[in-house]
Amino acid sequence: MTLERARESTVPWWTLLAIAFAGAWLRLEQLSTQIIADDEWHALNFLLEHPVSAVPWRFGLSDHSIPLTLFDGLLARTIGLSELGMRAVPLACGLAALIALPVLAHRHVGTKCCVIFAALLAISPLHVYFSRYARPYATVFVLALAALFLLERFAQHRRPALAWGAAICTGLAPWFQPVILPFVLAGPLLLLVVDTRLGATLAERARLLWPQALAVALMLALLLGPPAALDFETLRERSGHGHVGALDIGAAWRLLAGSGKDWLAPLLAAASLVGALSLARSSPRLLRLMLVALSASIAALVATNPTGIEIPIVAVRYVIPSLGIVLLLCACGLAELDTWLASLAPPRWPRHWPSIAACAALAAFGPLLRLHDRPSAIFRTPNDWMHHGLLQYQYDTAERVRWMTDTIRPPKLSRFYQKLARARSEAPTEPLHLVEAPWSLQWDRSPFVVYQAIHGVRTSIGFVHRRGEARPWGELPWDDSRFEFANFVHVADVEELRRRGVTHVVLHKDLARELPTDLARIGADIGPLVIELQAKLGPPCHEDEILVAFDLRPTS
Repeated sequence: MTLERARESTVPWWTLLAIAFAGAWLRLEQLSTQIIADDEWHALNFLLEHPVSAVPWRFGLSDHSIPLTLFDGLLARTIGLSELGMRAVPLACGLAALIALPVLAHRHVGTKCCVIFAALLAISPLHVYFSRYARPYATVFVLALAALFLLERFAQHRRPALAWGAAICTGLAPWFQPVILPFVLAGPLLLLVVDTRLGATLAERARLLWPQALAVALMLALLLGPPAALDFETLRERSGHGHVGALDIGAAWRLLAGSGKDWLAPLLAAASLVGALSLARSSPRLLRLMLVALSASIAALVATNPTGIEIPIVAVRYVIPSLGIVLLLCACGLAELDTWLASLAPPRWPRHWPSIAACAALAAFGPLLRLHDRPSAIFRTPNDWMHHGLLQYQYDTAERVRWMTDTIRPPKLSRFYQKLARARSEAPTEPLHLVEAPWSLQWDRSPFVVYQAIHGVRTSIGFVHRRGEARPWGELPWDDSRFEFANFVHVADVEELRRRGVTHVVLHKDLARELPTDLARIGADIGPLVIELQAKLGPPCHEDEILVAFDLRPTS
């Protein structure tokens, strides 16, 4: 089949649906038990400190994402805000991307590249992560790439619906994440200035696109104008403090490729280069559109040096559409490899085995499953910390160990966790549920991911302030009907602990002392809380210099 006939062939719906089903499992696995932490608290903290009516007017120094925080506020005022509620929009966008983006790319790259692109997207660790995380990256990803694909389709077919779809995506994406503005505007400007398919002169092209351009301008003015006018100072404070030159490009590439320092990352780099050469022949305008948009985004980052840009995971967030571009180029490269090897192989040799083998290797040996090293895999049971920086900010095992050792691995471990691990191994069917308290919502102060790898018991977070006491940072107030979180509980509420099936409560005497870094005290004085729990539950089941543990199970 020629490339032109491949483009005109029917979208392989059943194949895409099967791939999307597998991708959906990765995005839903243990999602309800994942602790809301770190950057996911930006929206929560804003809602705790401000009324919902203040959300559209402020970007916030931590960039809470205006539309996501508005949605969270709506849920809080109606059915109650929960873990799944906070992650509903990114999850929906992540799932939609598994079908929508391959379908939009189909007419540009053909059926085979479309299927490979869908498979790579479904198993991409970075896209799986962002689809499960209560931040705007998965939403911006699908909107920005959809705008590009729709623009190129419009340039080919002149259908107004395609231009209006691109305009809506272009106007909405910066509302979720303002830093994406250069990316989504560069494509329309390129078409307007140089694409003669829309008209021989600039005036003709402007007459063709002015309704959509006006719609985008109005959307940006209405959605971003008020916070830009009233809260511009926060944008200035987030600029000029980073250093693009200090970015580890190799580490950023490994995040995009979904691999550590092994043979998979170079394989995807080679495939992407071959795919770029292939796309330069078959769809040069689409390739140019993607590269110009990406270059505009990178140029804006170099010019502004936003805070944290030297950190690979932060840099990737700022240019999250680059993930889709890399995966699409890689898909085109693997399709070329399939074709080349098929021309050399015997007639009955499977025609698609190189691309199938590459996707299978990425799924099996990448950071999600790591069949050769299951203890370091993100997807293991139970793991209530899949989104922890230890597992998501770097994929190389050695880098993870180094970060863990320097940041969160306790110099001394309480014997309680080994005792809990033995109890679980002796009675594997008995449901155990551990609550850890106090805590810090920051990843670099959260060693519980290390503890769970030892004891293997489901973990929730306990709040230590009692009724009437001041609420520490990172805790939610008592009896606030706005919040319905399943993985947060006030430790002093013993009835609620038992209702949720909690079997053990662990109170850390000084969590900061457990960390290898020199930090200020985390949490409050747990002494009064220990006395209160002793009065309600009896003596602790374990106590040492590190923690006090209570067993809530009824005694025989």
